[in-house]
Amino acid sequence: MEQRRGPWEQADRTTLPTADQHLVQSIAAVLSSIDRLLPPHAWHLKGSTALLGWMGPSARLPNDVDMALSASAGRLLLSATELPPAPQGESLWLLRSEPVVFSSPGRATVHRALVRVRAGEAIGKVLLNILLVPDGEAAGDNRTAPLDFPGRNAPVTVPAATLSRCLAQKLLRYTRRRDGGKINTRWTDLTDFLLAAASPLAPALLLDEVRRDVAIEFAAMGRTWPDHLPQPPWEWLDFWDTATFRDGLEFGRLPEAADRLAEFWNPVLETRVAPYGPSTAPVPPTAPQVWSSSAWKWATA
Repeated sequence: MEQRRGPWEQADRTTLPTADQHLVQSIAAVLSSIDRLLPPHAWHLKGSTALLGWMGPSARLPNDVDMALSASAGRLLLSATELPPAPQGESLWLLRSEPVVFSSPGRATVHRALVRVRAGEAIGKVLLNILLVPDGEAAGDNRTAPLDFPGRNAPVTVPAATLSRCLAQKLLRYTRRRDGGKINTRWTDLTDFLLAAASPLAPALLLDEVRRDVAIEFAAMGRTWPDHLPQPPWEWLDFWDTATFRDGLEFGRLPEAADRLAEFWNPVLETRVAPYGPSTAPVPPTAPQVWSSSAWKWATA
């Protein structure tokens, strides 16, 4: 994988509000501790916290930390009380954990866990969402890359889902419909997509790789290939306008933001790949298409 490092610099952290800096440092301490506790290739960071690591301070700061663990690694972590200390001497305890109960049957096994982090007089808490996968599946996972997540004084290198994979997994929720045709997502997913597409610091996104990750993630969940993005519901409008004002987002009002997101995803979704479409027929070689945040389009590298 070429995708190796997050784009954080020391100065980037001081641009965050103080409370956000403390949360990022607490997350880094937890990630470092878990990496010391668990065997190699048994876990990886995913979701919005991985996006934060790949994109830098322009990303939305998440409220929790998503990760995938092998079943045996999950048992080890969830049975722990005191976790290994972090690099700057932070003390960590697993306060409590519980299985997540989903309303629909057949969902994956997920646990939530709360970790307390103490650094001197400062105390923080980090909420984990832990997806458990079979040991063999975790060992064969090759769609991760080392990520330097910003720590207190030095980065913490952890395995993380690639940026392309993170976006494909988020697309799973964004395109899923609930009962009554309601969209199964939040307005913050629209924010995450657009911030990732706009980031000049994020790792390069190749069109073929994004398509491949969409196919893998949707097939794993037994979902059909998404032909298009659903329109965001109108009840998002007030949330979107407030976030645009508060955070200085420059994607326009909700309909315009949805159109801009479609410019990113529609070229990805217009061509199906295995297992959703033909993959064995030879095709003439073409130059790879790379996403350009400045031109806001897929273009030849």
